[in-house]
Amino acid sequence: MNKRTKTIVCGLACGAVFLTALLPHALRGASPGPESDTERAVKQLRKAVKADPTNAELHYKLAKALSEEGRFDLGRGGRRMADPVFEEAIAEYTKTVELQPSNTAARESLVSELEFMGKFAEARAQLREIVKLNSGDASAHLELAHADLRQDGGDLNEALAEFHAALEIEPQNAGAWSDLGEALGRAGKYEDAASAYGEAGKLRPNDDTARFSQGEALRHAGKVDQAVEQYREAIRLNPQWKDMLSTNLAGDLAAKDADLARRDVEILRRLGYPVDPQLLQQLRALEAQPSQ
Repeated sequence: MNKRTKTIVCGLACGAVFLTALLPHALRGASPGPESDTERAVKQLRKAVKADPTNAELHYKLAKALSEEGRFDLGRGGRRMADPVFEEAIAEYTKTVELQPSNTAARESLVSELEFMGKFAEARAQLREIVKLNSGDASAHLELAHADLRQDGGDLNEALAEFHAALEIEPQNAGAWSDLGEALGRAGKYEDAASAYGEAGKLRPNDDTARFSQGEALRHAGKVDQAVEQYREAIRLNPQWKDMLSTNLAGDLAAKDADLARRDVEILRRLGYPVDPQLLQQLRALEAQPSQ
């Protein structure tokens, strides 16, 4: 074997040794490196929890450290690396609230991790416990209401009840009135939704979104005169809303809702805006179809 061949063989062998050493780290999804302060803290807290398993404060500290480590792992190795750490954090937060049922901070952190992991039903269960512990806190009611309104599997009736509870405590909360309007609209209670958006508009007269949303609710309720008034005010505050009126018409035609489409055309005309001839043609074709 000549000198050049020996050099190549040695290089390949050394490379193989290096890759073998690196492989365990690669399988974990991370590059080798020194242990971080968070990782050391997690190890120490695991030992402390094992030595004193009924100490709620230790479980809470371990859970927080695991949450921090999980976010670090998420950045360097993705969900596959981070999710087991988050699951352990959830278990430690859960143990904390089992030992200290009134620990609202631990429950709030648990909610955050459960939502991040897509465990929405479990997160809402914790939010209900937080509401019980803080029934006089409007923000607790709003957190549960928002979760019900916007998460998969949420309870719309519970959301409505929680928005009302929050507004009994904070009747001047314009955002809560708008959110209540959204929930009422989803429930098909359009006149009530319009009233809720109206309350938001009284508290924030320059809130163009609340004005437009009130117009939308009134449009669905069949109150075209009042809808036109709210649309006009919303467009005065923010001219970009004008484009949404034609979008409404196109969407209602796509949904084959002739009644709403006719209202859309009337609203556009009363506001002095042109109606796309192609959309008008689609409306006539829809009206000509035999009723189901």
